[in-house]
Amino acid sequence: MLLVFIAVAVCALVLWLWPRAARKGVLSWAARLGMLVVAQVSVLAVLLVAANNEFGFYSTWKELFGQNSSHQELQPGKEGEKRPPALVVKGQESVGLGPREKGGQVDRISIHGPVTGLSMDGYAYLPPQYFQKGHEKDRFPVIVAVTGQPGVSRNLITQIKVPQAASKLVKERKMRPTIVLMVRPSVVADRDTNCTDVPGGPQAMTFFNQDLPVAVNDKYRADNSRGGWGAVGNSTGATAPAPASPPTSSPARTARPATSTPAASSSRTRPTWSGA
Repeated sequence: MLLVFIAVAVCALVLWLWPRAARKGVLSWAARLGMLVVAQVSVLAVLLVAANNEFGFYSTWKELFGQNSSHQELQPGKEGEKRPPALVVKGQESVGLGPREKGGQVDRISIHGPVTGLSMDGYAYLPPQYFQKGHEKDRFPVIVAVTGQPGVSRNLITQIKVPQAASKLVKERKMRPTIVLMVRPSVVADRDTNCTDVPGGPQAMTFFNQDLPVAVNDKYRADNSRGGWGAVGNSTGATAPAPASPPTSSPARTARPATSTPAASSSRTRPTWSGA
């Protein structure tokens, strides 16, 4: 809104100053040219910011100028030390689903990759059955939804409405109760890695294939059986690799007792339709 007022003020100032610059000579020509440039830049800035607000290409000015890059920082842990959780819930996002036992819940999450050392913020949709009585031991399949690049994970909520669609389909029994993880394809802010492992650079494929499953299993009751994981993408997000269920031999898993590994649980059951 501030840019709109600035653009209007600049245009009004140009109109007011234009007759005063309508003279012959190099300075008058330079003044008129300068006023045109300033007016065009102010109007263009308003249009670009409006487009970014609508489609969410960049979340901050620092990200636009490549000053907020994630980096890999791998530090060896002490032998026998329990690693910190790879996924932290920072709160809930209100998207109009109603009570969580009826429509589900969307968590704001932060993922810290134990394998790559990379970090990413995103969202996680949990189906209503996740909170209903009688389903406390159920494990749920996982879909990783990836937005386009450039873009922010929030686009999957505000533009494509992924959690709203998932909640509706679960209620109509057209979709199994499923955890939907909503993330962006870029693991660093100033470059598009195309979800690949860059030699000597960001290990994006490893992040999606290993860190994401480990992170989800740290916090949520995920179904790690064959066919329990899948991926869907919008635009360039469709190039993201589909995560696999984390193997018990994963380096990220050996830092904690095997008894806490969700894949090793003997109480795994699939969610049913009751109470949808």
